[in-house]
Amino acid sequence: MLNILRPIEILKEIEKERNDKFYIAGSGIREYLIADKIKRIRILTSFEALDIAREFMNRCEGYTMIEKEDGSIEIFSDRFVSLIFSKICPQGIISQLSKKIYTVDAVAMTLDDFIDFKPEKLINPHGGLEDINNRILRIVDGENLRQNPIGYLRGIRLMAEHELDIDPDTEIFMKEHVHWLEGIRGYEYTKELFRILDQKESSYYINLMDRHIGMLQYIFPEIEPMKNVGECKYHVVDSFTHSVYTLKVLEGVVNANGFFEDHLRTAYEEHTSNCMKSNIKRLSLIKLGAFFHDIGKPAAKFNDDKGRTRFQGHEIVGAEMLMEIGKRLGLSEEDTVTLSRYSALHMFPLVIYKNNDVSGDTLFNMFSQTEDETLDVLLIGYADIVATRKLLNPDEEMGNFKVHVEYIANNYITRYLPLKEMDKIITFEEIKKLVGEHEAMPAYEALRKAIYMGRVPLKRDKIDKFLSNISWK
Repeated sequence: MLNILRPIEILKEIEKERNDKFYIAGSGIREYLIADKIKRIRILTSFEALDIAREFMNRCEGYTMIEKEDGSIEIFSDRFVSLIFSKICPQGIISQLSKKIYTVDAVAMTLDDFIDFKPEKLINPHGGLEDINNRILRIVDGENLRQNPIGYLRGIRLMAEHELDIDPDTEIFMKEHVHWLEGIRGYEYTKELFRILDQKESSYYINLMDRHIGMLQYIFPEIEPMKNVGECKYHVVDSFTHSVYTLKVLEGVVNANGFFEDHLRTAYEEHTSNCMKSNIKRLSLIKLGAFFHDIGKPAAKFNDDKGRTRFQGHEIVGAEMLMEIGKRLGLSEEDTVTLSRYSALHMFPLVIYKNNDVSGDTLFNMFSQTEDETLDVLLIGYADIVATRKLLNPDEEMGNFKVHVEYIANNYITRYLPLKEMDKIITFEEIKKLVGEHEAMPAYEALRKAIYMGRVPLKRDKIDKFLSNISWK
């Protein structure tokens, strides 16, 4: 609790000066009891949340503030726990807790009781402590969910983060009233969705959202047609079931120790941990891409002249659909394009495998198109094929395809990524001066390929010699 001691000391100072009683509610207590680390604590105060947040920030440097849609104020820091300030309702703390959707949030403590953490001092009007200890998700009052249907996703996220089981009556209630989600807008649920995808086994919870509660159709109506197509020569299940399984396989790869060689595993961990423009983890965007990799199949379905079901071009149709989904989720333009590219490019590993062609020309052509999404596409492509083949033949050995993907990844890391250093040695503007404006782009591409193929080292004198030689044309 070292990261929360200093913030609480400051809060106690403000509390005393304001002659108020501050409460810690919900997440801070829940995380203290069942999580490895307290990430955020919610502070309830009789004063305006913004006033208390500003006063706190005047006394503790390093915090950044954001105002949330519900009127609360969140401040976060790299050094200390995040704080969420909310104004308590005039009727008092019991009434405030009765407005919570889930019992695991409907608990509170004074600052002093939290520091000493005396469970007997917990304000627990709805059995939240018992549900936290028993890892149960239970509704306080269904009316609270009706007024704030985003609570559907929040509930699934709480289950995923803390490995909660859903109370049977709560599950039935949520399923019976799932229509409350109708009309929910993308930007409202984006944060909760990606917090679900952040979890190691998000595929389980994605499946639960659909099979047990029926809520995915309101969030992503595009998935419903996927349940009616997909079965063909290569698929024994519908596209939706295949997509959930693909996500599960991908998570199995990412979560496994020793699946990839150490240098590949390190490269993947560094790459997938990057934060995207939309303030989401790259790995979570990859997971969404894996789930949606076949989203274009319903629209692309046709029967060939032999009566066989085909989905030719589904990756391009899917890419167009993901552009719209990315916009609906409020993702940045850059992240929306990345999500779209996961569908457009996911067939690359399979096509190269079928053609039995991993020549330098073929891989350079692939990398020139997949670029920064190469490792992502390889991961999605591998999960896609394993999810397909394992349902056709559960005992099939997938070692050859794994070696294939690893070989491509090795080539990308060791031969293609170093090309990023080329611009530090010679810029495109310098190439234009050397070969002329009209020849600059062909020369640039020819140089990159020559370096990739090992014909030209990354040295300026060798590069100048290559560009001056008419043979590159």
